[in-house]
Amino acid sequence: MMLKEYPTSEAVLTAGESRLAESVIEFCPSRSGEWAWEKAKKIMDSASRNPFQKNVYESHEKAIIKMM
Repeated sequence: MMLKEYPTSEAVLTAGESRLAESVIEFCPSRSGEWAWEKAKKIMDSASRNPFQKNVYESHEKAIIKMM
């Protein structure tokens, strides 16, 4: 579900850590808020380290979304 909402590193970075934490809480309601914030921080860190932050080919993104 997270990949559907945030398909690229750019989408993750644009959303920001607080929005990501809200999404993690929404998708994993049995987990604690602290756990969700830790996961959001890890997702943000990974997105910022991604060497391919801009999606060069939009068709690849659409193909991945169709497969979900």
